[in-house]
Amino acid sequence: MLALSQGGLPLDIKDYVYEKPLALADAPQGPHVVLKVFGLAGFDPASPWRLTLRLIREKGQFRPERATADFPIDVTLPAEWFQSPAGASPEDTGWRSMWHDRAGDLAVLGAALALLAAVLAWQPATMRRPTLVLGFRLGFMVFTLVVVGWLFQAQLSIVTLAGVVKAVLVTGDLGFLLWDPPSLVLWGVVLVSAVVWGRGTFCGWLCPFGAMQELLAEIPRRLRLRQWRVPPGLDRRLRGLKYLVLLAFLAIVVLWPAAAEVAAEVEPFKTAITVVFLREWPAVAWAVVLLAVNLVVYKGFCRYLCPLGAFVAILGLARRFDWIARRVECGSPCRLCERRCRYGAISASGRIDYVECFQCMDCVVIHEDRRTCVPLVLDDRRMARAKEQTP
Repeated sequence: MLALSQGGLPLDIKDYVYEKPLALADAPQGPHVVLKVFGLAGFDPASPWRLTLRLIREKGQFRPERATADFPIDVTLPAEWFQSPAGASPEDTGWRSMWHDRAGDLAVLGAALALLAAVLAWQPATMRRPTLVLGFRLGFMVFTLVVVGWLFQAQLSIVTLAGVVKAVLVTGDLGFLLWDPPSLVLWGVVLVSAVVWGRGTFCGWLCPFGAMQELLAEIPRRLRLRQWRVPPGLDRRLRGLKYLVLLAFLAIVVLWPAAAEVAAEVEPFKTAITVVFLREWPAVAWAVVLLAVNLVVYKGFCRYLCPLGAFVAILGLARRFDWIARRVECGSPCRLCERRCRYGAISASGRIDYVECFQCMDCVVIHEDRRTCVPLVLDDRRMARAKEQTP
């Protein structure tokens, strides 16, 4: 197995077998293996990079023993192989060129983030039409999956956390983050929104794999098939798994860094978003299983296993205020929002558990809808009776 990395950050590659003879002097006979680096990965061939060959050996037929060994090759291509365009400024080369080339992507992403911020900031005014809110949410999920995920390749991942940990402990250089402008912008949004709104802004609106799950979950909803609601006691215990997965991954990064890339496969993001299922069958099977579970247990991976979600939830502990409106009747006597919350993020008392809230805004829509919110319905009925009794 071959792996490519630069600046401590793994890069997505795909191999092709090229059987035609190479038109090069003294070229060896084929077949040859051609490695393709995805265009948005931020690979700079003029800077040092590492190619690692991992060999796996199994011995024995019953309970075979497995041994692995990594053989890294550090590569620095000769400077004379590269030529900058005439008159090129420093902004035209290196990571600055990535920001320049992706200015259009950043403009689109910035406009989408501004729209989302406006909707969340003025939620009482924007959540009064349930059909419009549902259409906006589904439309934004399509944008997140197709544009942010598949086109911009801006799916955040714990692989970045691994790179940051390695940079802090070994290289001290966080410059690799600058090579992926949309992802860096989203990391900034995660840090800011976690303090303002909590975990849900990223997990509920800006995660492409989360958007894929939510869109697929529309299938049983449209067919009026009920998904399994995990019992509250089991739900609370399962929520802690994602923190254990995050802790185990960070331990592997620090203690067994060579295994970090394999450990990161707990996330199906590379398979489902980065390469769109063009991978080996075990990785594809894992992603498909998680998507299938989502049809039965709503966004089960996000709620119980996602290490990135656990990291963002920890950041969300910095949230300083409760911004989702509640009434004194919420929880007692009215428990409508609690029963309709598919994430189990509303307690029996009516309190919002912001650590588990994905900001689907269903409870906000109910809160603003005078035809659905029980306290408002009863209040309107009392007012109507009072008018009838008025001479």
